[in-house]
Amino acid sequence: MKRHRGGGFSAVELITTVTVFSVMLAAFFVFYRSQALALAQQERFLNAKQNAQIGLDFLARELRTAGSRPLPESFTGCGVAASTATVCFGLGGVKGFPSLVNANATSLRLLADYRGDAFASAPDGCPDDAAEDVQYTYDSGSGQLLRTPVGGTATPVIEGIAPGGFSLRYFAYGTGNPPPYVEFTGNLTADQIARLTHIVITVTTRATSRIPGVSAIVSSQTSTIDVRNPAC
Repeated sequence: MKRHRGGGFSAVELITTVTVFSVMLAAFFVFYRSQALALAQQERFLNAKQNAQIGLDFLARELRTAGSRPLPESFTGCGVAASTATVCFGLGGVKGFPSLVNANATSLRLLADYRGDAFASAPDGCPDDAAEDVQYTYDSGSGQLLRTPVGGTATPVIEGIAPGGFSLRYFAYGTGNPPPYVEFTGNLTADQIARLTHIVITVTTRATSRIPGVSAIVSSQTSTIDVRNPAC
């Protein structure tokens, strides 16, 4: 009489099934992990780029107001020193304040008259009120671009800057017809500041990669700012 095997899996079938399932699960885990790391990598890149762009836009906006003087006739007697440039356009022989002070490749100080002594008051002709005299400095040690109002506290505008990843370049018209652009380097003189036409800002930020063996995430951005009030 023929005997039939009872229901269920044999040990070989069970081991084979578990092995195949384990291989599929491992493959899925590897795929999921690679996608999660790639997404995190992309998110860190976008965050680094966005944060740098916000800081860059903030600096660009202030640079466009540098040297603004709605009431130049009120500058006489101001506590801020007048420009020493020989190419200024004075009013009645009186020179105004410079747009930039101590400008070089990694820092600058800008002046602008856009308010009076009280908040939201009209300009008074002198850039000595809150946030009218501002210093920007690249701190290579901390990887930050710092903004310091005169008499105030330094605050970071851009963070995560790569070593040597911040630079300011200054340009003006040279001689010739048509006049070519010339670049001023080093610490700018008063005459060079008064002749400026535009400033090029370059920022390179870096974020640590989350993928083993992959180098740091790097984002580089450049902005060109027209100097609207170059003459003093």
